[in-house]
Amino acid sequence: MKAVRAQRHDVDVIEEMHEAQPFDLDTLVERFDNEMGQAMIDPRQFELQFLYIVERLFGAKSAQHVGAKGRPKMTRRGSDKL
Repeated sequence: MKAVRAQRHDVDVIEEMHEAQPFDLDTLVERFDNEMGQAMIDPRQFELQFLYIVERLFGAKSAQHVGAKGRPKMTRRGSDKL
């Protein structure tokens, strides 16, 4: 949920969690792709928020790499089109 909101405090908490016990980038990307498609947010905004978090945790090159892969098309809950 913190990744969905991506407010400054939320991102700070995610970063602190990562410092205490590092996340696995591949696992984060897989979960984003497979589990977050129903988030109640504009998918483009959500992807940018996710990439911002990846950049904070893993650096700009990782965020560019993840962003370059492209994401599966996400839709808002209750809508099959954006």
